[in-house]
Amino acid sequence: MTKRSLIILSLLLPFNAFACHGQVLETYTFFKNLPPTASVRAVIAKIKVLSVAVTKDYERITTAKVVTAIKGTKAGAGMKIGSDMSSCSRDPDIQAGQEYFVAGSISPDGIFRGQFKFLELTPTQ
Repeated sequence: MTKRSLIILSLLLPFNAFACHGQVLETYTFFKNLPPTASVRAVIAKIKVLSVAVTKDYERITTAKVVTAIKGTKAGAGMKIGSDMSSCSRDPDIQAGQEYFVAGSISPDGIFRGQFKFLELTPTQ
């Protein structure tokens, strides 16, 4: 391939398809410790992961059981958690048996959504 061909090819490829463009775009759904800003969310719980699946739209759906209900749910309740799998997702490798905190709300389709952007993790002064 010539230098000219490489330049043309690099201009044609979508740049944003491969990397997150900055810390402010990073997202988090599963936490070992709740961030201070979680208290404003409608549903807060410690969950135990039962299974993990990926949809055709590249969304992770985690089936979980509520271990500790903090707000808006009950201990023992089942929960389906939708989370991002893009290059901006900073969630750990979610596996069955692991426990995490989540904070968010239940969407009309019955899926829990609790994504935090990086800037939402710490309270503003």
